[in-house]
Amino acid sequence: MSEVSGVLARLRERRAELAAELAGLDRAIAAIEEASREAAPPRVEAPPAPIAPAPEKPAGPYRYLGFYEAAAAYLREAGEPKTVREIADGLLAGGYATTATNFRGSIRAMLRRWQPMREYGIRETDDGGRWFVGG
Repeated sequence: MSEVSGVLARLRERRAELAAELAGLDRAIAAIEEASREAAPPRVEAPPAPIAPAPEKPAGPYRYLGFYEAAAAYLREAGEPKTVREIADGLLAGGYATTATNFRGSIRAMLRRWQPMREYGIRETDDGGRWFVGG
């Protein structure tokens, strides 16, 4: 199993554990609310001000990965060299979350860093316009 697959498997396992724990908490809350409704007379209260839900990261294989792990996984899966634009689109579609105002520029800068590129096997094509994972 590849390193990325192992990380994904562990993260999915942890997500399942947390989902089970959350379901238990939901059941406990519902039971307590039901018991408190039966024990106390109903009170009339003003409805609370609406709170906007926090934006959730999109689901996908790159949701919990760091940039280099996600980029290497995407390029490996693609099987062919990709441009910075294609990498950006692929990572975002795969759930990678970013707050970068210029995500493509950030990717371009990150891919130019020699040490992380070498560590994750990311290489630039001879024409310099596309990136791939390989030897």
